[in-house]
Amino acid sequence: MYIQAMLNPKNPTAPDVAARLKTALKASEKKAADLARALRVTPQAVSGWLKTGRIDKAKIPEVARELGVTSDYLLAGETMRSNVAEPELRQRRVPVISYVQAGAMAEAVDAYPIGGALRHVYATVECSDCTFALEVEGESMLPDFKEGDVIFVDPLVQPKPGQFVVAKNCEEKATFKKYRPRGVDENGNDVFELVPLNPDFATIYSDRQPMHIVGTVVEHRRNLTR
Repeated sequence: MYIQAMLNPKNPTAPDVAARLKTALKASEKKAADLARALRVTPQAVSGWLKTGRIDKAKIPEVARELGVTSDYLLAGETMRSNVAEPELRQRRVPVISYVQAGAMAEAVDAYPIGGALRHVYATVECSDCTFALEVEGESMLPDFKEGDVIFVDPLVQPKPGQFVVAKNCEEKATFKKYRPRGVDENGNDVFELVPLNPDFATIYSDRQPMHIVGTVVEHRRNLTR
């Protein structure tokens, strides 16, 4: 995606930044509210950026990445292809939902509730229309997965040994663990373990409590600013 500089790139001003931000937002086909949710800021903050062009310097890379442009474009008006813009056109918009919503999915074809997404993110791997995302909670998957990381879960992907899955039992909330198959029981049902990476947490055994695999983790995204 190319976005031409609208104003003089040699003398950028706040109005220049505001104008380029509006152009980038329009080209991304997103709304200001979408940008606010993705960046976890208030709609009023984004509205202020669009009006004044005064954006916190630390936020510039995040804004640029979400809109598929470069920081240099927003700040200086340089015509430059974003290194994430080309893949962005092929990426799938995925809803971030809660663990309760994930646990309520009875089958792979179940859709998350309309309007129920906490926000949306973009998957950079091949995945199905049923894919959803979760924010990692707790410490059971440390050190590889930290609280606040985002995992992308595809219900149509069958897990392989050692892969990570989201599963549920009789409780409302889903759980995120490493998948370890253990064969089948006398009734022909799959037997598996859900293993935490943190040894301080207990392994869950499907032959001791009924478990259902909701989906397989196909992508992991870490927030490196934490």
